Amino acid sequence: RDVAAYVQSLSFATAAGAATPASESEVVAVVSDASRAAGAANPADVSGGNATAGAAVFAQNCAACHGPDATGNPLLGAPNLTDPIWLYGNDPASLTRTISEGRNGHMPAFAPRLDDTQIRLLTAFLAR
Repeated sequence: RDVAAYVQSLSFATAAGAATPASESEVVAVVSDASRAAGAANPADVSGGNATAGAAVFAQNCAACHGPDATGNPLLGAPNLTDPIWLYGNDPASLTRTISEGRNGHMPAFAPRLDDTQIRLLTAFLAR
Protein backbone atom coordinates (compact mmCIF):
# COMPACT_ATOMS: atom_id res chain seq x y z
CA ARG A 1 0.00 0.00 0.00
CA ASP A 2 2.83 2.39 0.76
CA VAL A 3 4.27 1.85 -2.71
CA ALA A 4 0.86 2.27 -4.34
CA ALA A 5 0.19 5.47 -2.36
CA TYR A 6 3.58 6.84 -3.38
CA VAL A 7 3.08 6.02 -7.06
CA GLN A 8 -0.41 7.51 -6.99
CA SER A 9 1.01 10.73 -5.56
CA LEU A 10 3.25 11.11 -8.60
CA SER A 11 2.16 13.08 -11.64
CA PHE A 12 2.32 11.77 -15.18
CA ALA A 13 2.72 13.91 -18.28
CA THR A 14 -0.17 13.75 -20.72
CA ALA A 15 0.07 13.93 -24.51
CA ALA A 16 -0.69 17.64 -24.25
CA GLY A 17 2.26 18.04 -21.89
CA ALA A 18 0.21 18.78 -18.76
CA ALA A 19 0.97 16.88 -15.58
CA THR A 20 -1.93 14.94 -14.05
CA PRO A 21 -2.21 12.82 -10.91
CA ALA A 22 -1.71 9.11 -11.45
CA SER A 23 -4.89 7.12 -12.06
CA GLU A 24 -5.54 3.81 -10.34
CA SER A 25 -4.80 1.91 -13.55
CA GLU A 26 -1.45 3.73 -13.90
CA VAL A 27 -0.61 2.82 -10.31
CA VAL A 28 -1.46 -0.83 -10.92
CA ALA A 29 0.67 -0.86 -14.09
CA VAL A 30 3.68 0.73 -12.37
CA VAL A 31 3.45 -1.52 -9.31
CA SER A 32 2.99 -4.62 -11.49
CA ASP A 33 6.00 -3.69 -13.62
CA ALA A 34 8.09 -3.04 -10.52
CA SER A 35 6.98 -6.33 -8.97
CA ARG A 36 7.91 -8.26 -12.09
CA ALA A 37 11.27 -6.49 -12.28
CA ALA A 38 11.92 -7.40 -8.64
CA GLY A 39 11.12 -11.04 -9.36
CA ALA A 40 7.74 -11.12 -7.62
CA ALA A 41 5.41 -13.98 -8.37
CA ASN A 42 2.75 -13.81 -11.05
CA PRO A 43 -0.58 -12.87 -9.39
CA ALA A 44 -2.20 -15.80 -11.22
CA ASP A 45 0.12 -18.22 -9.40
CA VAL A 46 -1.94 -20.02 -6.75
CA SER A 47 0.90 -20.58 -4.31
CA GLY A 48 2.89 -18.76 -1.66
CA GLY A 49 2.57 -15.03 -1.25
CA ASN A 50 -0.34 -14.69 -3.66
CA ALA A 51 -2.52 -16.95 -1.51
CA THR A 52 -1.47 -14.92 1.54
CA ALA A 53 -2.30 -11.63 -0.20
CA GLY A 54 -5.59 -13.17 -1.34
CA ALA A 55 -6.50 -13.79 2.31
CA ALA A 56 -6.64 -10.03 2.84
CA VAL A 57 -8.94 -9.62 -0.18
CA PHE A 58 -11.12 -12.44 1.20
CA ALA A 59 -11.31 -10.81 4.64
CA GLN A 60 -12.43 -7.49 3.13
CA ASN A 61 -14.92 -8.80 0.58
CA CYS A 62 -16.04 -12.35 1.34
CA ALA A 63 -15.84 -13.01 5.08
CA ALA A 64 -19.12 -11.23 5.81
CA CYS A 65 -21.01 -14.06 4.07
CA HIS A 66 -18.57 -16.97 3.97
CA GLY A 67 -17.18 -16.35 7.48
CA PRO A 68 -13.69 -15.32 8.52
CA ASP A 69 -12.58 -18.95 8.34
CA ALA A 70 -14.39 -19.56 5.00
CA THR A 71 -16.62 -22.27 6.50
CA GLY A 72 -19.77 -20.61 5.14
CA ASN A 73 -23.10 -19.51 6.52
CA PRO A 74 -26.09 -21.75 5.64
CA LEU A 75 -28.55 -19.06 6.79
CA LEU A 76 -27.25 -16.77 4.05
CA GLY A 77 -26.79 -19.55 1.50
CA ALA A 78 -23.02 -18.96 1.54
CA PRO A 79 -21.29 -22.32 1.07
CA ASN A 80 -18.34 -23.70 2.98
CA LEU A 81 -15.20 -22.97 0.96
CA THR A 82 -12.96 -25.27 2.99
CA ASP A 83 -14.58 -28.63 2.21
CA PRO A 84 -14.24 -30.74 -0.96
CA ILE A 85 -17.79 -29.96 -2.16
CA TRP A 86 -17.79 -27.23 -4.81
CA LEU A 87 -20.98 -26.77 -6.84
CA TYR A 88 -19.36 -24.79 -9.65
CA GLY A 89 -15.79 -26.10 -9.53
CA ASN A 90 -12.71 -25.16 -7.53
CA ASP A 91 -10.23 -24.84 -10.38
CA PRO A 92 -8.80 -21.36 -11.00
CA ALA A 93 -10.93 -20.71 -14.12
CA SER A 94 -14.18 -21.64 -12.35
CA LEU A 95 -13.28 -19.63 -9.26
CA THR A 96 -12.42 -16.57 -11.34
CA ARG A 97 -15.74 -16.83 -13.17
CA THR A 98 -17.70 -17.25 -9.94
CA ILE A 99 -15.96 -14.30 -8.28
CA SER A 100 -16.30 -12.07 -11.34
CA GLU A 101 -19.85 -12.92 -12.43
CA GLY A 102 -21.50 -14.19 -9.23
CA ARG A 103 -23.78 -17.22 -9.12
CA ASN A 104 -27.53 -17.54 -9.61
CA GLY A 105 -28.38 -14.32 -7.83
CA HIS A 106 -27.11 -15.69 -4.51
CA MET A 107 -23.52 -14.55 -4.76
CA PRO A 108 -23.01 -11.06 -6.16
CA ALA A 109 -20.67 -10.36 -9.05
CA PHE A 110 -17.44 -8.83 -7.78
CA ALA A 111 -16.00 -7.69 -11.13
CA PRO A 112 -17.49 -4.22 -10.61
CA ARG A 113 -15.82 -3.94 -7.18
CA LEU A 114 -12.50 -5.77 -7.56
CA ASP A 115 -9.80 -5.22 -10.13
CA ASP A 116 -8.21 -8.09 -12.07
CA THR A 117 -5.28 -8.40 -9.67
CA GLN A 118 -7.57 -8.62 -6.64
CA ILE A 119 -9.66 -11.30 -8.37
CA ARG A 120 -6.50 -13.29 -9.23
CA LEU A 121 -5.25 -13.01 -5.64
CA LEU A 122 -8.62 -14.12 -4.29
CA THR A 123 -8.60 -17.04 -6.73
CA ALA A 124 -5.11 -17.98 -5.51
CA PHE A 125 -6.32 -17.91 -1.90
CA LEU A 126 -9.35 -20.10 -2.60
CA ALA A 127 -7.51 -22.56 -4.86
CA ARG A 128 -4.74 -23.27 -2.37
